[in-house]
Amino acid sequence: MKNGRPSKYNERTIPLTIDYIKNYEDFGDAFPSIEGLCMILGVGRSTIYDWENDPEKEEFSDTLEALRISSIRVLMNRGLKNEINPMITKLALGNYGITEKSQTDLISSDQSFIPNIIELVPAPFPENFLEDAEAK
Repeated sequence: MKNGRPSKYNERTIPLTIDYIKNYEDFGDAFPSIEGLCMILGVGRSTIYDWENDPEKEEFSDTLEALRISSIRVLMNRGLKNEINPMITKLALGNYGITEKSQTDLISSDQSFIPNIIELVPAPFPENFLEDAEAK
């Protein structure tokens, strides 16, 4: 209990969460989200995160993970089908830790800094390699 108020977590919380995951569009959402779930359950995000981290509410934690996975799946699929704006898709996926990766090689303009290059060279075969293989 927070601030002496009774918790809104009850026997309907998990079924409502599952219903939201399956039917998010019926609730007016383009993809399932924690914010959408907050509206359905009538609680704030901090309450959702408190419930997620409560060892006595392990089933809710698992259900919330299912919401996240569903959200990522919907975003990726609808983004690839161009049903959701690509920039919105990219921003939303960033909330789940899925980001664009870019790599930069650093070489100074005056060539004073050039990274070391390590070249892997295969070891030479012994002269009698085939004979040894046939003997085994």
